[in-house]
Amino acid sequence: MVKKARFKKKQLILFIVNALLIIGVVICLIIYKSTASALNTQDAAKRWAGTSELNYTQLSCFIDKAAAPSLETIHSFASTVNESLVAASLEAPINGSLWTQAYSSETTLQVSGDYGSADATVWGVGGDFFLFHPLILRAGSYIADDDFMDDRVVIDEDLAWRTYGSIDIVGLSVTINGQPYQIAGVVSREDDSFSTKSYQGGPRLYMSYSALAKINPEAPITCYEIVMPNPVSSFALGVIQENFLKEQQENNTAEVVENTGRFTVEPIIHVLTNFNERTLQEDGIAYPYWENAARLVENQLAWTLLCGFIFSLFPLGCLIYLIVKEIKHVKHYLKKFKKSI
Repeated sequence: MVKKARFKKKQLILFIVNALLIIGVVICLIIYKSTASALNTQDAAKRWAGTSELNYTQLSCFIDKAAAPSLETIHSFASTVNESLVAASLEAPINGSLWTQAYSSETTLQVSGDYGSADATVWGVGGDFFLFHPLILRAGSYIADDDFMDDRVVIDEDLAWRTYGSIDIVGLSVTINGQPYQIAGVVSREDDSFSTKSYQGGPRLYMSYSALAKINPEAPITCYEIVMPNPVSSFALGVIQENFLKEQQENNTAEVVENTGRFTVEPIIHVLTNFNERTLQEDGIAYPYWENAARLVENQLAWTLLCGFIFSLFPLGCLIYLIVKEIKHVKHYLKKFKKSI
């Protein structure tokens, strides 16, 4: 009786331990799913594809300032992308496009309004920038490449309060280097913890790259982003690597990241197994805050995946033990059955 009671107690303890560990695995899965969907800067391919049956992927190029491409290089690459899609028998719809792009340059400028001024982080943007970075509009609208004039800007709430003491300021102007720029819209910053941690700058302003180039003709394009069809694995990546910034990549002055699917399990396992090398950045590439936020997400996903794996080891071991035991029991029963026959 005593042995039987001890056996039942051990079984109960094993059951509780396994139950707690399985709950831990479930919590890790929930955290993983929630974390993987935290950044909308990684989902541009999904937004662009809409209901299309084509497989799309998003890629980002981060470039050292000293090796920054010119606008001519970007326009030339656009022709290459079109040629590659035609060669792959992918035709664009009438008055439409199968792909889109964005590029940006970052600097700091003083911005003044009627009630104050501030040093702001200024992005000169081109292409479909706000598809890749869908900041929430609090008032007004975004700026776009097809704007008739390039004297319109988008500012964040912080800069709106510092220059006017309000966010209801669409149509008013801010001054940069003595030049007025009309406020097209006011946006709020990303509120996820990863973007908040990675952005250490002040208030933000977005203007067309052509407008920034007038202020600073040497403004380097340090980030290029593209969404395009990916009919077979690595098709889009190959187009980028073979035709855009090839020399920079060979000299380690540019890096290409495939955003689509980067938070799935296989890439995160790669992050986990190369964690030490990942922290050693020997090149001079400075990532924008949204890429730093994505790398923070990858780090957290790696640790979450590792914790989930560790939690699952003991229940998995117990399951294997029970299966082996049951197989032995079945074999023993079959052996006895044969003898009885």
